[in-house]
Amino acid sequence: MKSLRTTTDRDFASSEELLSILWSIGYRSGNEDDLPITWLDDEERCQTQIAFTLAVELRLVNADNSDFLTCRSVMEIVSELGFVKQV
Repeated sequence: MKSLRTTTDRDFASSEELLSILWSIGYRSGNEDDLPITWLDDEERCQTQIAFTLAVELRLVNADNSDFLTCRSVMEIVSELGFVKQV
């Protein structure tokens, strides 16, 4: 996140950037057995991006004015969406 802030000169990442970070550290959509799905086609990747973006936007809309999107809240979204970490 620190690197992203430095390179983009923005305090906040877009949902697409957040999802890219999550994928880069091994988080993937989970299947019905709570195992990470290791490959997504373009449509599945797009659907995942949309679901993640909507969850982020919903979190921000429902937050009070003093709340920001934190790493903890991003990880809560990850959990709510059923993402699991690859090992």
